[in-house]
Amino acid sequence: MNTFGGIKKIRLTSNAFLGLIGVFVVAFSILLLVLLSKKPSELSADSELKSISRNIRQHFQRDADYRGLNTAYALENNIVPKPLIRANKIFSALGAEILIGADLSGRPIAPFENTFGIIYKNLNAKKCETLISSEFDAASGLVAITVSNEKSSEFSYGGNPALPVSKKAAEETCSAKNTVMFTFE
Repeated sequence: MNTFGGIKKIRLTSNAFLGLIGVFVVAFSILLLVLLSKKPSELSADSELKSISRNIRQHFQRDADYRGLNTAYALENNIVPKPLIRANKIFSALGAEILIGADLSGRPIAPFENTFGIIYKNLNAKKCETLISSEFDAASGLVAITVSNEKSSEFSYGGNPALPVSKKAAEETCSAKNTVMFTFE
């Protein structure tokens, strides 16, 4: 009596078996490719921002201020992760040029200034929304986010509009072309 019901033995030739294995390998490779290629730039943009901020804060931890910090200083002192540097400029995973400095133009930080900005230039609405609505913990040192487009908006803790930035507030603030400055202590 057959206890497994209607299960019958399947006999495969060696060529058919190898063909079946090949199909499984190709299907598994395609699945991995699809899973690993889902919007990596949007997933890593906020982590690169946090990494740059952390590197700057560590570099200046023994100093009283961020005197002289700008994009050129950050490049000369190897503060920025090497994968972000192209043609002596900094570019994010989002494809936007990044400036470092005291204001939206990346001006060097003057003596006794205790904040610095990381500025993303020419972000479209979707990239702007994704970046400004990222979650930042208290240890990141973030104090404000300024979005400059046809109008200018500054988000700060306890301010109006306030940090953290909600998805709805991000959609209402970002437009077709944006410059975004993250101000850190």
